[in-house]
Amino acid sequence: LIFVKEPYFNEPGFEKYQGTEKGDGYSRRYNLQIEYATLAYAIREQIRNSPPYFKDVIRRHFWLKRQSVIEQAQNWLREMNKYTTNIEKHSRKTVLLPFDTATSFLAQVPL
Repeated sequence: LIFVKEPYFNEPGFEKYQGTEKGDGYSRRYNLQIEYATLAYAIREQIRNSPPYFKDVIRRHFWLKRQSVIEQAQNWLREMNKYTTNIEKHSRKTVLLPFDTATSFLAQVPL
């Protein structure tokens, strides 16, 4: 996530939720979506379908950084799993997340 721990609150109009329970929940879900998109698109997609002229550079980068990328991915996936498991235990209401994307597994979660 770019430069700040909670980028959700940098979005126009969302700073008013900072320090509230609702804002904390939105911020956490926002971060989970960004982390998922990073894994799915910025990493996996670039490795699988990188432009031919960048293919070697991208593969080399991920090879050299593989340990830190794997550790970060495992941490994010562990947090996603905890979040979705916790939600499944507590309710069955569907909530749309901020900045939903149709491809995100977190786009609609049971609450």
